[in-house]
Amino acid sequence: MSEIAYVSNDSLLKLDGLEDEAATTTTYINDATVTATLVDEDGANVSGQSWPVTLSYVAASNGNYRATLEDVLVLSHGSNYTAKITANGGAGLMGYWELPIAAETRRS
Repeated sequence: MSEIAYVSNDSLLKLDGLEDEAATTTTYINDATVTATLVDEDGANVSGQSWPVTLSYVAASNGNYRATLEDVLVLSHGSNYTAKITANGGAGLMGYWELPIAAETRRS
């Protein structure tokens, strides 16, 4: 399932529940450096915003991080994009995700 980014709107890019999967009990990582780059179907960076963006930790959450995808991004309705997200929580705590993003025009 894809996340949605609305054309000509600010959108929220989220990474929720970042945790140390090697720990024996649930251990959330609240001090990682998390960055993302949005690319098009050809793998080129989407223009209109500087990359990578930093996802900031949400205070008092369990490993949740957020960044704004700006309204000036050059997105095309109906096109698909990928957010390439990297998390660095220190030695042995590296993560990488590719999150599908669908561009839509807000209708209501």
